[in-house]
This record gives sequence, structure tokens and C-alpha cells, in this order.
Amino acid sequence: MALLVVDIGGSAVKYGVWDKESLHAKDEFPTPPLRADFFTKMKQILDELGEKYEIEGLGLSCPGETDEKTGKVAGWSFVPFLAFGEFQQTFSDALDGLPVTMMNDANCAGLAEMRYGVGRGHENPLFLIIGSGIGLAFVRDGEIVVDTQSEISLLDKLVTTALQLLHGINVSPVQMGKVVSVKKFQLPDSIEGKDVFELAKQGDKVAKEQVDKMYQSLAEIIIYLQTIFKPEFFAIGGGLSKNKDLLENLQQAITDYLADENPLFLMFRKQVLQEDETMAAPEVKICEYSNDANLIGAALHFYDVQQ
Repeated sequence: MALLVVDIGGSAVKYGVWDKESLHAKDEFPTPPLRADFFTKMKQILDELGEKYEIEGLGLSCPGETDEKTGKVAGWSFVPFLAFGEFQQTFSDALDGLPVTMMNDANCAGLAEMRYGVGRGHENPLFLIIGSGIGLAFVRDGEIVVDTQSEISLLDKLVTTALQLLHGINVSPVQMGKVVSVKKFQLPDSIEGKDVFELAKQGDKVAKEQVDKMYQSLAEIIIYLQTIFKPEFFAIGGGLSKNKDLLENLQQAITDYLADENPLFLMFRKQVLQEDETMAAPEVKICEYSNDANLIGAALHFYDVQQ
């Protein structure tokens, strides 16, 4: 028996077949604007893959706050059709009753990395999954924190959300491509995120400015989150993690930010830390499974639910 795994992103829907502990038949298509179009496309894919694989269910990774008790996806994301009422059972019905599970995309990536990747054997890493937006996966005692409402204080969540909203456009490679395209008087999707990094290497001033801003913003996010949550380390996944120069340049940006002694951060740190408490410098690692982590995590979650 095999499992259809799907990852809905802001710009593309990735999918594949999880069979014998590995991914097969990976492909993607542009994220449609309407729920009905998404259902139609997925039914077509299921029928095609069903000719080769015996599909027993579907594991879904998607942005937003997923609730499998109500079947709803709450919160703002780059995929508006997820939020219009019940989704999980409606999706299952569109696939002729195929069992469907769903989990937040960052949590899926974190789950995959905790079982098989950079988080294996660790108790308290914090995952930053960066694609169209910034997703966070928290870990406590080696387990993904699914219910952040009860595990994370309201104030900490507000600060975290503010960081995501404030820096999202600077850190997301998808949004970076759009910003650079517009600054060069081109259509918003003319330049992709990976092209921005290449242009910056070639000396393009607009691209270099955006890349520098990305490192500064990501460094600030990590330092604030380090102050609040004190994880073992940060693990960066998603599309941004494919950049080979990411780790070296990010570590330098973190060093520069701490040396700069930003007054706002110093005030924040004074409020958060105990009087005799010191803050360790953040340790940053790169996730091992990149974009595949969401699909792998969706499969793992499906079988966790079935147990």
C-alpha cells in the first residue's frame, strides 16, 4: 500500500507517492486560486497514480493552523481557499472518500527532520521553514508542539507573529524575487528567488541590497527567538535552505547584529532575561531534506494518526 502526499504552497503544490519508506513520482503544479480547481486537479492526479500504486490515503501539508477535529484551517496564508469553512472532509469527499490527514507545513517539515534528519536525537531544536512565508515548528522533549495555544504564552506568540509579519517579505525567497522584479520595473514574477542570489553574486546592486536585507532580517528573527525560547539550535529548511552560502553569511549577520547592540533589542533582552542570566549565541544548522521534508512529514503524520 502507498500514500499520496501533498504540500500546498503559496506558489506551487508539490506532491509525490510515499511507498516503502521513500518518495516516488514527485511533481508539482501552480497553486490554483480556487478550491474547486485544486480538488479537480488532485482527483486527476490520484486517478493517474492509482494506475501504478495502490493508494490507501492522502497526507496533506499546508500553511495555517490545522485542526483535524473540525477539519478547518485557520489563520492567514498565501493560499486563501484553505480558510473557507471545513476543508479536510470536503477534500476527502472530492477524492471519493479517500482518508485524508492534514498538518501545518512547518510542523510536517519539523517532524521529518526530527525522525530522519538534522533534529534526530535532539530534544529542543526550533525549525524555521522559509518558502512563500516563514513557518515555525517548535519542539519539546523531542516531540513537535502541535497545540501552540497551550504550550506557548500569548505574549511570546504575539512577538513571534510580529517577527514573521515584519520580516516575511525580506526573508522569503519568493517575495524577494517579486521585490527585485518590481524594483527593476519588471512584472512581479519575472525574477525568482534563486535568481536574486545569483544576480547579487554578479554584482547587481538591487539584488545585493535585497540579499543583505534578507540576512539582516533573518539574523534579527533568530536572535529574538533565541532570547525567548532558548532552543538547542535553529534548523532552517524550505526553499531558502538551498542557498549554499546561507549558513556562512547568516552566521556573520548574527555576529554583526549582536556586536551592533541594537537599543531596541537590548531593551527587549533586559525584559526577558533574568538579572543574572546570559544569552548564548544562537547555533544554526541547515535541514537535510529541504522541500521534501514537508512531503515526508505529511506521510509520517498520516501513519501516526492511523496508529
